[in-house]
Amino acid sequence: MCVTGASGYIALWLVKLLLQHGYTVKASVDNPNGLKKTEHLLGLNGAKDRLQLFKANILEEGSFDPIDEGCAGVFLHCLALLS
Repeated sequence: MCVTGASGYIALWLVKLLLQHGYTVKASVDNPNGLKKTEHLLGLNGAKDRLQLFKANILEEGSFDPIDEGCAGVFLHCLALLS
């Protein structure tokens, strides 16, 4: 599954639920190396094995391509687009 804006409050809960249900999650954040905004994601149960963080910017064409590639569903700011 793919979740955009994963460092936000609502998306964080969505990532948590997806991980709890055994999904692998690809998540976009502003800065995957910025621990202040990602440590709460990286500390979730299952994150070590099934969470991948990606840098993406809506203003950069193609920056979301590697994130949604191979995903069964995409949650755009909690709007679900399931395939």
